[in-house]
Order: sequence, then structure tokens, then C-alpha cells
Amino acid sequence: MFPKGCHVTTCDSRPPRQVAVRPVAAVRQRLLQSNELERIMSLLRDFVDVIFGTLAGVGALALGLLVAAVVWWQTPELHVDVDGTEAVMHMEVLGEYPSDIRSVEISDERRSMPIWRIAAHGEMFQVHSIPVRVGDNPSNIAPEWGTSRQEVPNVGASFRLDAERAYRVKICPSSMLGLCRSAAFTLVTR
Repeated sequence: MFPKGCHVTTCDSRPPRQVAVRPVAAVRQRLLQSNELERIMSLLRDFVDVIFGTLAGVGALALGLLVAAVVWWQTPELHVDVDGTEAVMHMEVLGEYPSDIRSVEISDERRSMPIWRIAAHGEMFQVHSIPVRVGDNPSNIAPEWGTSRQEVPNVGASFRLDAERAYRVKICPSSMLGLCRSAAFTLVTR
């Protein structure tokens, strides 16, 4: 079939080289003797450490982002629109839905004393916004859902706000995961 001295891949007078098939145990023994197996195992351990270290880092980042998203979602928005002698404290979710509130407090910014505070009677109450003005303001509000109780002042049907004085409103969500928010405002005389 092939000319004399020719084989499948070569055409010289030498016979093809025989490759010895060694049993797995013999190969392993040879690797152990030459420290190759230890080097390969060391590289494999390093590779696994890098992979799991990276996965742990990515997992920690994902968990941190998840916690931040939950806290952001549980924290109601707050902004105060002031129009001269009147102001409206807005606490809507997505600009339209009432927030779940645990407490609302207005304090004198200079003296850091609460002037008015209401708290949930139960777990929470829901409210869109609360209007206030220079002069007397009602101590109780009508929540959209739930009930609230007046804490400061502890007696009386109203609290007073003065013009040209800095105030701070602080709202706290019903969820313990959310953060309290505050905003400063000043009512002016017309």
C-alpha cells in the first residue's frame, strides 16, 4: 500500500515512534515526584479563591444595593411649599399617594423645641400633606387612613406659628427600615 519506508505521515526509513500509554497511577506518581501536581493544585486553589472572592464582593455589593433600595422605598419624600404666611408640608409618594407616617413634628429651629407633634395611634396613619399658616393652627389632622394622636402640645386644640421665625418639620415613616426626613421653612408677613 505504501512504498517501502513510507508510513502514513512520513516517507523515511524509520518506523513510526511508538507512544507508550501509561496508566493513570503512573502519571500521578510521576507528577507527584516532579511537584507538578502541587503546582497545579496551588494554581487551582488560587483560581477558586479569586472566583469566590469576586463572587463574595459582588454578593456584598448586591446586598448593599438591595438594602439601600429598601430604605429609599420606605422613606417618604418631604418638601415644604411656602407662600408668604402659609405653607404646605407635602409627604406624598410618587406625588400622588399618601405616605405611611409614624410621626410628624414641627419645632422652633433656633431653640430646637417641638411646637407640635402628632404620632400614629397604632402602627401608622396616612397623610398627603399638612397645611400650616401664621397664627393658630389646628392640633389634630384628618389622616387619609388610620388615626393620629396629639403629643405636643399635650393640651389644647391649636398651636401657634409666628412670621419671620425659622421652623423645621420632621416626618418619620411607619417602617423601621425608613429614615426620618426633615425640612426647614420660614413663614413671612405679607
